[in-house]
Amino acid sequence: MKSEADFTRRGDVAFWRREFDKAIGDYTEAVRLEPDNPANYFRRAWVHYEAKQFSQEGADLRETLRLEPANTNALVMLVLLLSDCPDKSLRNAKEAVDVTRKACEVTEWKQWRLGCRSGSRLRPSWRLRRSGGL
Repeated sequence: MKSEADFTRRGDVAFWRREFDKAIGDYTEAVRLEPDNPANYFRRAWVHYEAKQFSQEGADLRETLRLEPANTNALVMLVLLLSDCPDKSLRNAKEAVDVTRKACEVTEWKQWRLGCRSGSRLRPSWRLRRSGGL
């Protein structure tokens, strides 16, 4: 019988091979075996992002944050999703500002840019701060 860690490792390998459906399946099994582990939701969110499954990405990011509210990586990814998602129906400027504020509070306002995986995707949040939205 495979453990949560076995499925996580398999999901990691599938992710790096860009076998997104397989990675999602393995991470889903890891979540089933250990539903209170935020790392598995976060890993699956990252795969959903890469697979351009943005609605599912948002759901997994929110679950990550429910389990681990100070997860700055999940906060940043959620801000980027809400502020600059290619699927415009998922954008929510008010929530993006709220999540950005929470991320800034978690980092004690020491890194307002929050460091992210793509400088170009960060610009909308940067514009919100410059315009007084924060």
